[in-house]
Amino acid sequence: MKKILSLALAPLALFGHYAWMEPAHFGAPTKEPLRVQVGWGHDFGTQNRLELERVEAVFLDNAPLAKADEYTYETPLLKEGVYVLEGIRKAGYSTKTPDGRKRLPKNEVKNPLQCGYTKNRFFALIGEGEKRFSTGSDGLDIQVLNTTWPLVAKTQIALKISFEGQPLETEVVAVYAGYESKGGEYAYPVSQKTDAEGQVTLSLGRGGKWLIKVATSLPFPDTNVCDNLNYITTLVIEVAP
Repeated sequence: MKKILSLALAPLALFGHYAWMEPAHFGAPTKEPLRVQVGWGHDFGTQNRLELERVEAVFLDNAPLAKADEYTYETPLLKEGVYVLEGIRKAGYSTKTPDGRKRLPKNEVKNPLQCGYTKNRFFALIGEGEKRFSTGSDGLDIQVLNTTWPLVAKTQIALKISFEGQPLETEVVAVYAGYESKGGEYAYPVSQKTDAEGQVTLSLGRGGKWLIKVATSLPFPDTNVCDNLNYITTLVIEVAP
């Protein structure tokens, strides 16, 4: 019998900042290498960037990319087709204290209020054509059931969410670049819960860059060190008008 997971989903605000993939463009290849940066924060589409010293690695179709400067990776020249960009942010602690957040476990700071240890993977699909896509089976994963890229505005995107290979009942959110929240800084224009099979369908009602985000949390193995073990996975796509 298939095992269905229903982990305790902490409020999205608990996870604070997250990383996302920020390629220079999403369309057909040009005669120049593609420059790729890593967005950072909780406002998708802003110019906030993550220093690459805080990134473990970025890959193009499983091949590691070379750094071009402090904030930028570069791909080789690309041919026609659809490619997967994958990034892994260095996992780490963030402990809230009366004096602000510290990148330390709670047993190494004074007056800790809340500690999270976060694992954050981030992806983007670039190019045009047919491709099946899954972030893999290592942790919190997104499988996209659509196969034609780019999507067209008002097309529904079908997803399957899993955790350590098992379907996960959880919330999936999406936001487009330039969205101005009127419901608080952690409000999203699209939010939907998966079913018992981990599947969900989202309606992306406009063209432009979209970020899809899944986040979930478990108790940290040693609560004297930290409170929560957080997982965040993001996927960025471009939707045609």
